Amino acid sequence: MMADDTPPWFIKTTHIAPKPMSIHAFKMALLRKRLAVSASDEDAPMIKAELNAASNKRMQKELMEKYANAAEDAVETKEAAVQARERSEQLRREYKDEKDAIQQKGAREQETRAKALQDREAKRAEQKRKLQESVSSLETKRTKNLLSLKQVLNDHKEAKRSLEDAPPAI
Repeated sequence: MMADDTPPWFIKTTHIAPKPMSIHAFKMALLRKRLAVSASDEDAPMIKAELNAASNKRMQKELMEKYANAAEDAVETKEAAVQARERSEQLRREYKDEKDAIQQKGAREQETRAKALQDREAKRAEQKRKLQESVSSLETKRTKNLLSLKQVLNDHKEAKRSLEDAPPAI
């Protein structure tokens, strides 16, 4: 930082350079200057022709650059389109694969559920059959016991009658 007593000639200033001129602009400026200086000479038509030629050359160069840029853009666009198509196909394939995988998983789960349901139905049928067998065996036992009880009651009745019919024992 500078003190207030610094002389003005000592202050550093930065020089800002003018914008550099292109070679074409320099040639054109030089030709215009020659044309202005020699406006009355016989060189004027030649200088005008040089100016036109330089201008035409510059325009042709710019058009060639634009054409080259357009060609590069077209190639890049084609490459981008090809990449987009490939990516689209890849995504389509991935979608189809995932869809098939989900459908297969769903089918497997459905088969598993159906098998589990069949197993449960088979177990229930087996339990029902066993239960019916036990019920029928119990009914058979009950029927036997009833018949046996009836036989015992009939035997008891007969024994009671035979005791009543029998002469009294003295």
